Amino acid sequence: MITPSAAPARAVPALGSLAFLWLKRGGLSPANQTRLRLATCGHLAMAALTFVAVTQINDTLYFGPPINDPARVDALAWAWFGVNALRIGATAFATVKLIDFYLNIRGTSARYPA
Repeated sequence: MITPSAAPARAVPALGSLAFLWLKRGGLSPANQTRLRLATCGHLAMAALTFVAVTQINDTLYFGPPINDPARVDALAWAWFGVNALRIGATAFATVKLIDFYLNIRGTSARYPA
């Protein structure tokens, strides 16, 4: 079973990779620096939303004492759904920007593949 504290630990390798890219960004073009900046913002948004989902919603909804109020359970479930939908969107955005960044560095175009 995945505990609430295990979920944020999965983001550490990705954040470490982005930190490494930030340290080595000196030779990047302004367009690639923008791609890297956008990917980092998307990933940080995902990490922040993960923190909210784990500490505010999951602890109450799944790991806390039983909730006897169906309206509160319904509200928490919809909040969980909304936060996770935003997390998936932020992760997709960051992934697309990182792939675009990678392809641009390699000299190929994501828009016009060979």
